[in-house]
Amino acid sequence: MGASFAPTTVGFVQSYHQSKSLIADARQADAPPLVAVSNFSRDSGVALLDEVYLQGELREDVGPYEKAQKGVNFSYLALQDGSDYVLLYFESYLTDLTLERLAKTKDTGGRVQVRGFLAPRYRAAPPKEWLAKFGAGAKYKAIVEPYFGTREAAISEQAQDGLMIATIAGVMNLALFFVAAIKFRSWRKLVAVRRPAKPKLPTKAPPLPMPKAGAIERARKITELAVVSTPQKQDKFQDGPIKSKTGWFRK
Repeated sequence: MGASFAPTTVGFVQSYHQSKSLIADARQADAPPLVAVSNFSRDSGVALLDEVYLQGELREDVGPYEKAQKGVNFSYLALQDGSDYVLLYFESYLTDLTLERLAKTKDTGGRVQVRGFLAPRYRAAPPKEWLAKFGAGAKYKAIVEPYFGTREAAISEQAQDGLMIATIAGVMNLALFFVAAIKFRSWRKLVAVRRPAKPKLPTKAPPLPMPKAGAIERARKITELAVVSTPQKQDKFQDGPIKSKTGWFRK
């Protein structure tokens, strides 16, 4: 358990420091160039921290799609160029402000420019029924979280989110380790209680002391003398002279 915990913890620490280094590099690096949505791909036109600068037609005719996620309402707007489009993703209460600021970037061709960061790949897209409004051949490319303030402020905010995620992940990993350690100790105690006690083996009697040299011989002689010196009772029916009325005679 400790062995599996150590590499994971080291990985989180390394990820945290790498994130800080990446943020410092992003502040010093140039902003990404303006790219048309039709020419955009995740392999090109993406700067550090997944920062992008895109241009396309804002599909206001389709309108924003609103979706509730974990108690917060989010909205999607489409930025299209030809048959390709990306989705702008933001909290719903910012819809009017977002439309107002996008309108200020519109050029003579009716296209708008938006700066932002690519949303994580796990970010859920709107349902297919809504996406079908862009046409059968339309190609969805990415989800972008736009920003309209200064680039420095946007990078700082993005950095705080990234560092917070790394910190939370590290704390959760540490908490899980301690929970696992407590459960392991409880399991060990439970197993010890359920395990039957080993029966005590009877203790062996101590060995008898060996007689000293000559003691057996002396005991044998004492026994023989006792047998010889013991008086023998005379049998009254033993053979011997018998007295009769006529005299003594022998058998």
